[in-house]
Amino acid sequence: MVLQTQGTSMFNAPTISFRDNTLSNVGIGLINASSTDAVNGGQLFSLSASVSTTISSISFGFDSMSVAVIHGVSTGLAPTDLINKAQLDALAGKVANVSVGDDPMFAADGDRTSEAAVASGTHATASGTNAQATGANSVAHGASAVASGVGAVAIGAGSHATADDSVALGASSVADRSNTVSVGSAGHERQITNVAIGAQDTDLVNVNQLNDAVAQSNSYTDSMVSGMQGAVAEVGRSAYSGIAAATALAMIPNIDQDKLMSVGVGGATYQGYAAAAVALNLRVTQNLVPKAGAGSSRSGTVYGANASYRW
Repeated sequence: MVLQTQGTSMFNAPTISFRDNTLSNVGIGLINASSTDAVNGGQLFSLSASVSTTISSISFGFDSMSVAVIHGVSTGLAPTDLINKAQLDALAGKVANVSVGDDPMFAADGDRTSEAAVASGTHATASGTNAQATGANSVAHGASAVASGVGAVAIGAGSHATADDSVALGASSVADRSNTVSVGSAGHERQITNVAIGAQDTDLVNVNQLNDAVAQSNSYTDSMVSGMQGAVAEVGRSAYSGIAAATALAMIPNIDQDKLMSVGVGGATYQGYAAAAVALNLRVTQNLVPKAGAGSSRSGTVYGANASYRW
């Protein structure tokens, strides 16, 4: 071993060089703020092990007013990695507006600070810019949709369900009567299409069903009217024939003053229906004269009798 010392100067402390030799049996150096003792390998090893297992925080700076900046931090990958500012800015953007589309199950556009949805009713749900669900158990979905009735549902931009248990479907639809479903508003009605054939008593019917029902009703009405027309016609024929028969009877002259018996015939027509009649006149006494006759037409026979007493 060669022990070599070097001189000192104003700027250099004295040094000792052992070249490639090992200095053994070095005692434990005193460790404090002012110590100038050398430390041995055991102390250094203990210090290294302590640093690697016990350090849980690192501070860059001397006090709250003096901080340091760490540059060149890469993007953190593992759960315990440090993140950089770019990652933090991206997170802040997502928090500021959830409509960036990263969630494939939900997307909405609007200003969260001035167009927030309001669900003030008990167990109410609102979604969309300025949507308001103020009724208990109400649902408002769509920009400016309003569900203010209890259990009301408003779906569509500008839709309003203001009555209890009402449903407004479609943009600008208005449901203002309880227990109703509206698909439009006054002057802006909509058609409900692709309606299946109703089966139960309370099912909605489609146009085909309605047309079938109308056709059946017309057929039934036509048959009833036809039957009634036939009955009326038959009554008319009977009446016309009866009038003709009665007229035919009236046409038969009475017995002459000096005769004991006379037989007369008569005929008449009314509304195209003809009848013929025959009558018998008897002079029982000078003052009593009975008369009997019958008039016949295609609808039947009319019988008549009379008597007169003279004095």
